[in-house]
Amino acid sequence: MTTSRTRRALIAGGLVALLVAAPRPAHAYLLTSLQNSSGQLSPGTWAQPPTYYITNQGTTGISVPALVAAVRGGFSAWTSVPTAHVSVIYGGLTTAEPDVVDYQNTIGFADLGNIPGFENTLGFTDYLLLADGTPAHFFETDIVLNSAFPWSTDPNGVAGRFDLQSIATHEIGHFLGLNHSAIGVVTTAADGSLDVQAKRAVMFPIAFTPGNVSDRTLTPDDIAGISVLYPAAGFQQSTGTISGQVTKNGAGVFGAQVLALDTQTGALVASFSLDTHGDYTIAGLAPGTYIVRAEPLDTLDVTSFFNATDPVDTNFQVAYHLGPVAVPRGANAGGINISVVAK
Repeated sequence: MTTSRTRRALIAGGLVALLVAAPRPAHAYLLTSLQNSSGQLSPGTWAQPPTYYITNQGTTGISVPALVAAVRGGFSAWTSVPTAHVSVIYGGLTTAEPDVVDYQNTIGFADLGNIPGFENTLGFTDYLLLADGTPAHFFETDIVLNSAFPWSTDPNGVAGRFDLQSIATHEIGHFLGLNHSAIGVVTTAADGSLDVQAKRAVMFPIAFTPGNVSDRTLTPDDIAGISVLYPAAGFQQSTGTISGQVTKNGAGVFGAQVLALDTQTGALVASFSLDTHGDYTIAGLAPGTYIVRAEPLDTLDVTSFFNATDPVDTNFQVAYHLGPVAVPRGANAGGINISVVAK
């Protein structure tokens, strides 16, 4: 059995230092892609409903029952999406530690405060991949929550404490196969840390400030992502797709974020151009009219989304597709090309 291990992290501030799997292919947001022993890439999913366990150990201010309720609440956000068919099994409490290769999916606390590179990490998700499968799929996944931070499970939030269910919901998105989304606005503080001013995706790589519980609730981008990975019956037939290319001086742009804004509902769903031709695809869109724009990853650490060796281009200005785009039901609005210019 050939396996490999990857890791994904959510941070409270500062730069994302931990990278995960290659982000291709994708059809809205980023999907975690797995490579089998023949070199074929496919979106990472579970071959069968995974069983997960929660450690029988809380942390300061968080009892074991509170930990269980927060994690199960996080899973419920994803399994309750009507356009997705997501099934998981809660196996109960365990004395096992998370982030240990024991062929058990374990979720729990660990103190990461004194580990170099983890100072700003609220939590991370580790994967053990079954690479010989066709397609490859997850074999073991652990979620580690950093007990060095102050936590709360109050549904209204507590000032100065991070909401455990919100962070768990983000990490569970990784557990199920979603990579990071870049739909958000950040500013850089005097100390170099990043502050989230706004975001429209639970899977954004930087957490809201302590006391905020918004990430208990999925956004249209999250819902499109999980539905593309685990589509419910009729999902493809009832939704549409936008695809095209992002180019600069006639050449493809790798790593541009492409956003589709529903002009009726204001819903935002995004993807990235993921090859040297600048090709992108945004799937899982409700039929309707959209405004489409391309923008660079110039305020975020690109390694939170891509491999460090990927030729990500951030040297271009925001640009829009000329005119609104009509997305048909069950079909693709193709050829939605956007030409950008250097800053």
